[in-house]
Amino acid sequence: MIPVLQDGWEDTAPSLRVTDGVAGWNIARTAIARACRFLRKNILAGLGITMMMLPFLLIHFYEWSPWSVLLNLAVIPLMGILLPCLIGLQLVARLTALAHCLELPQHLLCTAIEAIFSCYEQLCRFTMALPGSILHTGYPTWQALAAYTIGLIALAVSGKKLRPHLRLAAAVCLMGIFLIRLPGELNVTMLDVGQGECVGIETREHHVYLVDAGSTSKKKTGQYQIIPWLKYIGTRSVEGIFITHWDEDHISAVGELLEWSKSSRVKIRRIFLPDVALKDEVLETLLQQIEEANVSVEYLSAGEHMTDGALQISCLHPYAKKVPEDRNDASLVLRLSQGDFQMLLTGDLEKSGEDWLVEQARPAVVQPQPAGQEQALPRGPSNHPAGQGQALPCAPSTQPAAQNPLRCTILDAGHHGASNATGEALLDLAQPELVLISCGKNNRYGHPAPETLKRLEERGIRWYSTAEVGAIQVHVGKKKVKIETRRIGQKQVI
Repeated sequence: MIPVLQDGWEDTAPSLRVTDGVAGWNIARTAIARACRFLRKNILAGLGITMMMLPFLLIHFYEWSPWSVLLNLAVIPLMGILLPCLIGLQLVARLTALAHCLELPQHLLCTAIEAIFSCYEQLCRFTMALPGSILHTGYPTWQALAAYTIGLIALAVSGKKLRPHLRLAAAVCLMGIFLIRLPGELNVTMLDVGQGECVGIETREHHVYLVDAGSTSKKKTGQYQIIPWLKYIGTRSVEGIFITHWDEDHISAVGELLEWSKSSRVKIRRIFLPDVALKDEVLETLLQQIEEANVSVEYLSAGEHMTDGALQISCLHPYAKKVPEDRNDASLVLRLSQGDFQMLLTGDLEKSGEDWLVEQARPAVVQPQPAGQEQALPRGPSNHPAGQGQALPCAPSTQPAAQNPLRCTILDAGHHGASNATGEALLDLAQPELVLISCGKNNRYGHPAPETLKRLEERGIRWYSTAEVGAIQVHVGKKKVKIETRRIGQKQVI
C-alpha cells in the first residue's frame, strides 16, 4: 500500500500545486485590475470636478495652481474610500448597541484621515516652492469662458470614445485656454486707496506699472486694494513702480508689495525715484527695504523717457540740479502718451513746483485752440451711476508735444486736489478734458478743496474723485477714451 500511495502522491502533487498557483495569481490579478479601475474612475472623477470648478475659482481668486490638480487627483480617491467608511461606522454605532466595539475602528479611520490631510498640507507647502506653482490668469474674459464651456461639453460628449491618456491631454489643453492673453488696450486705473494714491498702468502687451502705492486712511492697502487689482488683471510681473515722493500716503504699501513679490513670484523689476538732492530718514528706510528685496533703483529727472510698445512715459519734473524745499516739490511729474492720448500725473507738486514746471514747459508762442475742434464737457462733477462708462474724445493737441509737453487729455490733480495745487497756470497750459482726484472720503484735509473745484468748473472741466465714485478706470481705444467708475469694497478691486 505504501508504494501505491507514494506513486499516487508523486503523480498528483505537482498538478495540484500548479493549479493552486494559477488560481491564486488569477485572484490577485483580478483584485489589482479592479483596484486600478477604481482608482482610474476616481481620478477621472476628480479631474472632472476640478475642471468644473476651475472657472469659478478664477472668477473669485484670479489664479490657480496646476500642482493642486495633481494633489487632488491623489487625495480625492483616498478620501472617497475613508470618509464613507467613517460615516457608515458612525451610523452603525448610533443605531445599534455596538458603539463601544466600534470606537477603535472609528479612531483608526480618524487618525488615517488626519494623516492624509497633514501630508496634503505638507505637499502643498512643498509644491508652492516649485516652478509654476501659481499661474496668474486674472479675471477670465467672456471669450475664454465661452471657449472653455464649449470645449468642456465636447469633451464630456466624446470623452468615452477617447482613451484615458487622450482625455487627459485634452483636459490639460482645455485648462490652458485661460493662460492665453491676446493684445488688449491701454488701461489706466486710479485705485480707491482712501487718502493716498496709487495709479495702475496696463499696456497693450499686458505690462504693468504702478505710480505710487500708499494710504494714510486705510490699513494694509497693499493686501486689500493693490494686490487684488494686480491679481484681477493677471499680473505676472511689475515692470516698474514710480514713486513720486516718499510721503506715507504714497509709499505705505511698497513694503507689502515687495513681500508679496517674494511669495507670489510676481517679480518687481524696478523702482523709480526722483533724482533730487533731498535725503532724509524716511527715504533711507525705503531704500533699505528695496535693497533687501533685491530690486533695482533708478533715478529720474526732467527730459528722460522710456518706451513700452506704443506707450511712452516721459519725466517732466524734477529738473536736474534743482534743490526742492520739501518732498512735495520733489515730486515726479510723469506724462503718459499713446497716439493722441496724453495723461499727466503730478504727484503732490504744489504751487511753487507748478510755477517752475510751467515756466520751463511754456512754449514761446501759445497758439489758441480753434473753436469747435474739441467737444467741451459739461461742468462740475460726474453724476452718472457707478459702473457706467463715459466716452471722451481723444482729440489731437493744438500744439506738438515738443512745444507744449503739459498738454493732456486727462490730468491727475496734484496733492489730492489741495487748494495750493492744480493752479490756473497749469490748467490753462494743460487744457485737460478730465481731471482725476485721488482722496479719501471725509478726509481731515478737506480734499478736494473748493478752490480747486471752482477753478475746474470755471473752465468747464469735468472731474472725478475716488472719494465719490471709487476706483476710476480709463480705457484708451484707437478713437475714444472710455471712463468707468466702480465703487469697490474693502477686499474687492475692480
